[in-house]
Amino acid sequence: RSAVVLPGGRVLDRGQLRTRVIAAAAHLPDAADGRRLVHVPLSRDLDAVVAHLAVLAAGHVGLVTAPDAPQDLLDRWSPDVRATGEGAIPFEVDRGGPRHLLHDDLALLLPTSGSTGSPKLVRLSREGVLSNARAIAASLGLREGDVALTTLPLHYCFGLSVLHSQLVCGGGIALTDASVTDPAAWDLARTADVSVVPAVPHTLRLLEHTDHLDTLPSLRLVTQAGGGLPAEEVRRRGDRRRRRTQAMAAAATLVVVGVIGTGGMALGGM
Repeated sequence: RSAVVLPGGRVLDRGQLRTRVIAAAAHLPDAADGRRLVHVPLSRDLDAVVAHLAVLAAGHVGLVTAPDAPQDLLDRWSPDVRATGEGAIPFEVDRGGPRHLLHDDLALLLPTSGSTGSPKLVRLSREGVLSNARAIAASLGLREGDVALTTLPLHYCFGLSVLHSQLVCGGGIALTDASVTDPAAWDLARTADVSVVPAVPHTLRLLEHTDHLDTLPSLRLVTQAGGGLPAEEVRRRGDRRRRRTQAMAAAATLVVVGVIGTGGMALGGM
């Protein structure tokens, strides 16, 4: 089964992805000697995804941010380790022991968007991350072999939940940072037999006057978060897809609308 499909059609199965994660985790200090806060600028590329999974596997705490994280955030939280984005040397580790007292259950710190005020960091427990991924996979009926297109930034809670839920269900991701308006994203979607396309309302508006969703024969689910869609718009999009798939003699696509959150608690005073 494909765990990651890259532009150009290169495929990593679950065993190959696991091998990369284990190799990257070996570059981290032993968590038994003190858990570290690891900055992971989570771009939509293989080295960043491997680094994120390696931090979780090694038992440390990931500070997951955009690739261009503001320096004041990093100065304030002063991570012990930084992911480099380079496969050969995946982490830079500060000398000395860990500088932070980290709760045993803590797995991730994830910035909020700041859309309703100043950005906060959300604390996510290891069990919370896993439970959230399993709940999403179950509620959406994700299947082993489903492949999701990375249409959203992975440092956003929705984008990150797509990665986690796909891996938990035995599926995979088609990994690209191309815009949904870029034909390259849909070339990869067809190559990877993408069956799940995550979206926010803005994504769907960008796709409104294209046929990308209508002409993707493997598409099974469109999952949506980041604000509600009017029921009439949901029905209209579903009717459009059904008409198209009937003309193509293909299976109808189920459009699922849901809101997927972080499941965490905001840290105050930021």
